[in-house]
Amino acid sequence: MCVFDGGTISDAEFRSIRLDPEEHDRCLALEWEGWVTEADARRAQLLGSLQRARLMGRTEYLVNGSR
Repeated sequence: MCVFDGGTISDAEFRSIRLDPEEHDRCLALEWEGWVTEADARRAQLLGSLQRARLMGRTEYLVNGSR
C-alpha cells in the first residue's frame, strides 16, 4: 500500500494515473476512515500516526512502525 497525502487532485488527474501491473493491482481514492478499514493492522497503525501528525501539525516519529 502506498498512500499519497500531497493535496487534492482532480478526477481527470486521478483517471490519468497509470500503474505498472507488475507492481500494483489497483488504485484507490479514499477518505481517512476508508484507508484504515482497507489497511492491515500494521499499516492502519502507520496511518493513525500519519493522521495525528497531520492534524497536530507536528512530526510523528516511528521506529520499526511503532510510536
